[in-house]
Amino acid sequence: MNKKRYILSPITGIIQKIFDIKNPIINQKKIIIHSKKKIIVSPCNGKIKNYYPKKIKFIIQSEYGAQILIKNTLFKKKNQKYTYIPINKESINTYAGKILFLINSTSLHDQSIYLQTTVNITCKKKINNLKKKSHKTQAGITALAFI
Repeated sequence: MNKKRYILSPITGIIQKIFDIKNPIINQKKIIIHSKKKIIVSPCNGKIKNYYPKKIKFIIQSEYGAQILIKNTLFKKKNQKYTYIPINKESINTYAGKILFLINSTSLHDQSIYLQTTVNITCKKKINNLKKKSHKTQAGITALAFI
């Protein structure tokens, strides 16, 4: 009996689109989430392969063979300043729900930072959807897909 392995949402927000990328050898899924939250967590247990704190981007190799790329695009006002706070500096092992980034606005009065998070899942096994588009997600709690 195979055990389902879940991939959780890395950020609290609303799912905009879910794409199935056609490839006969490797299964791929792309999920786009919009958010105004500032905490980004790990979507599964595994090892961080590439970690780009300045670009708010990382690749996780999960324990069960899936490779997950989390890429964040930051939308802000013209003169608004912000800081990235990478939480996971030394450890390359991670677990589902572990905080990887915090984003802070340096202005006390203006907290309007907007993120578009793209989750690319690549795996040799079949990737199944749990959520449809236009659903709310909670970081580290809501399952996006399972393998």
